[in-house]
Amino acid sequence: MILGSLLATSAVNADEAKDLKIDKMVVFSDGSYNVSFNKKPKGTCSLLGFHFKIPADGDKKGLLFKLFNLALMTGKTVDIKYIPSSTPDDANQSLNKKCTSKTAAIIFGVGL
Repeated sequence: MILGSLLATSAVNADEAKDLKIDKMVVFSDGSYNVSFNKKPKGTCSLLGFHFKIPADGDKKGLLFKLFNLALMTGKTVDIKYIPSSTPDDANQSLNKKCTSKTAAIIFGVGL
């Protein structure tokens, strides 16, 4: 069940992944954060070991952050909707030199 609010009303190339457990998160001083899961969703690249970048802009990023923290603290799995990376990698590499904050996959919806 989707509990989170969608950040984009439509995403032409959107994809989804279900039953993911949050592996790690890191928050940056500009308000953006990266998140990775126990399984690497298709169409993502590895940005220093993280599957997704959540940009600092956007009015719903705080809601996503709260839902991710709730899932992390309770051990619940999440379902996500996202825009795939423009430079996906096939393996779960820890470093993909083509993967940058501009090419990483972006989550726009989350459900618990």
